[in-house]
Amino acid sequence: MDVDEVPEEVLRFTIKDVYRQALIEGDVPERGADPQKIASMVVRMRASSSFSLAACLLGPMYWAYRKCYVGAALLVVFYLLAFCALLLVYMPLESSSFGRVVRLLPALIELVGGFLFFRAYRYKADSLVEKAKASGIVDAEGICAYLRQRGGTSLPAACIAGAVYLGIALTIVAAVVLPSAGIW
Repeated sequence: MDVDEVPEEVLRFTIKDVYRQALIEGDVPERGADPQKIASMVVRMRASSSFSLAACLLGPMYWAYRKCYVGAALLVVFYLLAFCALLLVYMPLESSSFGRVVRLLPALIELVGGFLFFRAYRYKADSLVEKAKASGIVDAEGICAYLRQRGGTSLPAACIAGAVYLGIALTIVAAVVLPSAGIW
């Protein structure tokens, strides 16, 4: 890639940004990842607030794909809590304004997940750097190697999270939507 093609904010990368890039690339950086997309993710991780459309639309699947397992698990727990709220509050109070607000909980969780993704991913990268340093790795190349081993993506984790996410969604449809529509 020519230097003229690189956005100016990327040219001002700090050492933390290099570490974050190593986390994004994972253990196989040469497999054809788009440098522009990686640079864009690094810049968005650096920002104080940024929105991830993929994290919003795919929820726990995207978090697990990016190996943010704690975030994916928390989203699943929040979806389960929203499911319980839908069953306990929305069903009996369907026509009330509070019942209508409860119905919006899953969408609210998705939006919050989209807004929190890059902040959580930055926190993961920074905490892994601290763990690497605590384990005695002090040189930048060693820290990058440490982050690459723990970074990248995981399609199997995304599939597992997707199965759980789909199971919750189908349960919500079967328990809430179908009965309220008079289908079940």
